[in-house]
Amino acid sequence: MKKSEVIYAFSFSRDCDMCESTSYHKFESQKEYDDYEENLYEWAEGSTYINEISEEEYLAHCNEQSRTRDRIMEAYENGNGRTGYV
Repeated sequence: MKKSEVIYAFSFSRDCDMCESTSYHKFESQKEYDDYEENLYEWAEGSTYINEISEEEYLAHCNEQSRTRDRIMEAYENGNGRTGYV
């Protein structure tokens, strides 16, 4: 029986309200990765991707929490409540 190979990945998504999310992942099997990827794209409202990365890159970032960024709120807080650029 073949041992499952660990897959490391980085994901990004931006929804229709210009909120962005990034996170690093460790998957114990191809099925676990495939299920996550399917769910990621199923609920995507805008730009979305997932990329496989090296174990080294994962280890360099794995202690970071998922990051979110609200570009519209940033524009509003910067005095540009009517416009926002990406």
